[in-house]
Amino acid sequence: IGYIQSTTTTTTLMSDILTIYRQRFPAVEMRLREVIIQDQLQAIQAQQIQVGFVICPPTIPDELDSVVIEHIPLVAAFAQSHSFASRASVSIHSLSNEPFIFCQRQASHFFYDRIIQLCGFSPRITQEVPDIHMQLGLVAANLGIAIVPASAADIRNSGIVYRPLADFDGDGAIETVLVWRRKGISPLVKEFLAVAREVLGQRTHTEASVEDM
Repeated sequence: IGYIQSTTTTTTLMSDILTIYRQRFPAVEMRLREVIIQDQLQAIQAQQIQVGFVICPPTIPDELDSVVIEHIPLVAAFAQSHSFASRASVSIHSLSNEPFIFCQRQASHFFYDRIIQLCGFSPRITQEVPDIHMQLGLVAANLGIAIVPASAADIRNSGIVYRPLADFDGDGAIETVLVWRRKGISPLVKEFLAVAREVLGQRTHTEASVEDM
């Protein structure tokens, strides 16, 4: 099972899927491999991994199948002492002169490029770090700001506030996609996909119920 940890978008969902699958198939050995996005699709095609949790993917090759499992809005992360931290929301264009902290492009050039595209300007990137934990640590130290998935708030990191981006429409989000080979998958993989769809259906039902309250 391939995944990427740098944006944390799949942490809870993936954990739920793995937990249920383990309960139902305790004799199956599952191996998780952290694989950068660029390599995940190739690894699935080569059958080096059977399924992958791919974030902000490029075009999916024809021989692979996929399902979108999450839409995660993007937010701005500031140190608590930052002047924008007191605002309820911020405009992306108001950040054009701010120092940005990015995760390194080689970790996910699709995500990296997506952020730049959504900015609509060339962000002044002053730091590039290996992962989101370091990224948020530097934000907390007020060394810069960051655009991150809203799920980053699940990472316990004091000294940071997250604000919605007022001028982002529906495009201001990233997708997590579950990908697998279209043909020749094993029964164990089919069961994994069934569990994934079940968890996704339960989550969708829960969210709909909350909205109706």
